[in-house]
Amino acid sequence: MLKRLIILLVLMSISSSVFAQRFNKAPSYLRSNKWEATVLMGFQNKVSHTGEGGSTLDLDSAFGFGVNVGFNFSTYLTVGYKFMTSNPNYTATFVPEDPAEDPGVLNYKMSRTTHMFYGQWNILDRGLTPIVQLGIGWVKLDSNVPSQPPSTSCWWDPWWGYICSSTWKTYKTSELAWSAGIGARWDFGKNWFSRGLLMREFVKTDTVNLEFDTLSFEFGAKF
Repeated sequence: MLKRLIILLVLMSISSSVFAQRFNKAPSYLRSNKWEATVLMGFQNKVSHTGEGGSTLDLDSAFGFGVNVGFNFSTYLTVGYKFMTSNPNYTATFVPEDPAEDPGVLNYKMSRTTHMFYGQWNILDRGLTPIVQLGIGWVKLDSNVPSQPPSTSCWWDPWWGYICSSTWKTYKTSELAWSAGIGARWDFGKNWFSRGLLMREFVKTDTVNLEFDTLSFEFGAKF
């Protein structure tokens, strides 16, 4: 599925210079000096990593959702901020130091949140154009596995009586990340546009280096 989407995105980028001449005669007004905001849907590919001693981490593919806010300094340059979240299932296999012990296996759902500041080059002075995007930010990875016993607190509510709530601390980390990708953008009016991107996100933690490939589609407004 992902390979077909990648091929489609590449074909869109290659053919954009031909279609742009047909759809846009004087496109400079389309995005220059305008703010923009989008909603996005992304598809993250599977990720696998093998660590020391044979321990492994396998993340399933997953859909994610997010928002994007940017400003077009010119027809060619867009700068913005992107937020995206997804919840892939994962399997972690831990190999103990003692070879006599059996490996431990953990099946859980991870919470992955991305905050990325980016610069985007719109290659053509047209409404339909191939684009190149580079970004830097941070990624929060939450295993959702409790790191200590839960903490419970109770209080009196005048309407509902005693209410108790429990909270858990989990194994999680926030790490510096950077990204690079290619895609296509189509400004099809003074107020509307869409964008497709194939991004690779690089995340380095104390124990593993992860690379996430995400194909995203956005629909947005300019103002």
